[in-house]
Amino acid sequence: MKISLQLIGAAVAVAGCAWIFASGSRKKEAPARKQTTRPESPPTVESSSKIIYHGNVGSRVFHTPACKYYHCKTCSESFIRREDAVAAGYKPCTLCLP
Repeated sequence: MKISLQLIGAAVAVAGCAWIFASGSRKKEAPARKQTTRPESPPTVESSSKIIYHGNVGSRVFHTPACKYYHCKTCSESFIRREDAVAAGYKPCTLCLP
């Protein structure tokens, strides 16, 4: 009994257990992912001053705006200068090195 590989591949793909291959091609087509974007957090101090650093109140680490942890849920403390964050007992992030 000869089983067609096309039928097996189609059955596996329909079941959601395999990548979908284009006919006669080895190129994989990945499923589309929904892209989510984070809204910018509003400034928490006067609008005349610019917030540069966010401090994580749990870990006592502060981050620059370029850091991936800048908008974390527990980064609720804001500092205008690096010296202010250090004076408040926060440590610089080892990833973004503020």
